[in-house]
Amino acid sequence: MNILVVTHSYPRWAGDVAGSFIERLNLELVNRGHSVQVLVPADRGSRGKVVEQGIPVTRVSYASPSRETLAYTGKMADAVNSLGGLWRFQSLIRKTAREIKRVVSNGEVDIIHAHWWIPAGVAAWLGSAREDFPPYVVTLHGTDVAILEKSIFARAIARRVLSGAAVVTVVSNYLADRVAELVGVDREGIVVQGMALGTGYRVQGTGDGVQGTGDRVQGAGD
Repeated sequence: MNILVVTHSYPRWAGDVAGSFIERLNLELVNRGHSVQVLVPADRGSRGKVVEQGIPVTRVSYASPSRETLAYTGKMADAVNSLGGLWRFQSLIRKTAREIKRVVSNGEVDIIHAHWWIPAGVAAWLGSAREDFPPYVVTLHGTDVAILEKSIFARAIARRVLSGAAVVTVVSNYLADRVAELVGVDREGIVVQGMALGTGYRVQGTGDGVQGTGDRVQGAGD
């Protein structure tokens, strides 16, 4: 399967902890015979396409280098409280959506996996109106659920994004319950799947904890 992973957090160098659990998931998918490529935001001018641990990673430019500060810091939600931050945020979504369409049109993509419903999920949803657009999966990790708790506007957008997804996954039963209640999607249709922790452990998909079996990391692509 050819998988396009879209996320706003991913390691920028060896040992970087930002989005490292997503990188581990991607590596396990590759180990299982899948093809993976990744789209992430640029970081202060660090942009373009590189290959990291055998996986192509494209860093999408969305502002001038000094202003590409939305991702990797954990302060994306705070940034949109200013006009400048809001402009960069919509630019990030728009240009990520454009890059998704380019990758889909230029190469074979069987499925898109968007981590966090915003901004990655929104970007995937924007392209999904095309008839030839592949299905997309959205995984919510927690911080994006917190946004839903605070904003009616966010809940309205998330309802469209999640309703258009082929599968919605979350990392715990608690988050599944909250998403179903806040957004109005079917709780039975939400898949609870823990994220990969690291070599030597296998995450059981109960969402109620992690049980290590000592063999491998389980990814959401199973």
